Amino acid sequence: MSHPGVALSKRERTVPDAPGAWPLLGHIVPILRNPLGYLSSLGEYGDVVRLRFGKLAVYVVTDPDATRDVLVPGDLEYKRGICFEKLEPGLGKGIATASGDEHKRGGRRDRHVLA
Repeated sequence: MSHPGVALSKRERTVPDAPGAWPLLGHIVPILRNPLGYLSSLGEYGDVVRLRFGKLAVYVVTDPDATRDVLVPGDLEYKRGICFEKLEPGLGKGIATASGDEHKRGGRRDRHVLA
């Protein structure tokens, strides 16, 4: 799916868009209608799927191994981004919302839960 007026990088063009986007709103409507059903269906479209909330692109990792790679501290460092910053007040500061050294400390602390 192309995004009018938005230039996509080569990497962004290789990640499939989730179905059901509304003009201008993106995927807000399907998420609000059935959040768990919609999010759990995204695995059918790829290991990583792009959602749009207005002009904001959000990448959802659907593959369990890739999800573990993102959540468990290791050699790669993932920046959580603006969505997680916005979710932090509700979710708290944990391994899912933290980045960098803070993420690594939380991973060591919570390792027994993720094993």
